[in-house]
Amino acid sequence: MAVNESRESDGESFPHLLRARYDVDRGVKEVAGTVLGPNKLRFVMLDGFRFKVGQDDYLLIYNNIDRPGMLAKVGSALSQHMRISRVCRSHGQRSARIP
Repeated sequence: MAVNESRESDGESFPHLLRARYDVDRGVKEVAGTVLGPNKLRFVMLDGFRFKVGQDDYLLIYNNIDRPGMLAKVGSALSQHMRISRVCRSHGQRSARIP
């Protein structure tokens, strides 16, 4: 494992952003998070998809082949075991805003 530290201003809106990149069989993955204050952690990016998820929230991200009814099938299966409060689709875009 190699660890590299760099400091740069790249226009991100978070003054303390931590990014981790790691290799997997299918390429490079990346995750980012920030600290907003004491005990206020937030995940803000996964593989180029941007979002804001607090440390007490749950987030499910999945990738599927775009077929009619796929989101409904997944939502129906999940709703049998949990309450779904929000759904966000990206349509291949690298930014998904989750309120």
